[in-house]
Amino acid sequence: MSVTLASKVISPTTIQCNQLAQLTLSLTAIPDINANPVDIMLVLDRSGSMNGAPLIALKAAAIEFIDIIKEATNPGGTNLGSPNRIGIVSFAALATLPVPLTDNVAALTAGINGLSASGLTNHAAAFNLAAGNYTPVLSPPNRKILIMFTDGDTTIGAPAGPAAQAAKDAGIEIYCVGLGDVTDFIDNLNDWASDPTSSHIIVAPTPDELTLAFQILAASIAKPGAVGI
Repeated sequence: MSVTLASKVISPTTIQCNQLAQLTLSLTAIPDINANPVDIMLVLDRSGSMNGAPLIALKAAAIEFIDIIKEATNPGGTNLGSPNRIGIVSFAALATLPVPLTDNVAALTAGINGLSASGLTNHAAAFNLAAGNYTPVLSPPNRKILIMFTDGDTTIGAPAGPAAQAAKDAGIEIYCVGLGDVTDFIDNLNDWASDPTSSHIIVAPTPDELTLAFQILAASIAKPGAVGI
């Protein structure tokens, strides 16, 4: 379970040396994905800088991510365990929705394998498109998660900060995965990601490390653990 709220109370509030006190620690936790189903939007950068090895590595990492979620929700099955769903938004200068939210793993895999890299980078368009395509099928709706993957700064379109904030205000939890030397855009990742940013940002310095980054992220979402206690 993932701890979302922690509080502690000590009594008495002031103690002397060698005096005993009572400490009460209260934790509120999120159950795993089977008790708390999710709608996940994979928002994938396919700008020109992703051409070649980075895009190949991203495809493998995203497919591995989907497989981990499938095994967590429907072990040995073909599709995600209902009502969990994943969708794909890809973006360069424009954002597109290759695969709306679905439990169909074959459709998700085909959508990822069909990506090609070219053009500039418009993060705001990607956030807006993803945030506008959470179509609830349950009441209450699935927990909404958006994973923004990128390898660079915005090069076209509006600043993405307001779009990311609007998504968070709408109840969407945002994770960010940065590829390469993120020095030039780490401030953006910190601005976009949900709090605490320390657990919502993963950096893969090289394409070879992307699969591990997405494995960690999938495991964290599927079976969250109480950390930092």
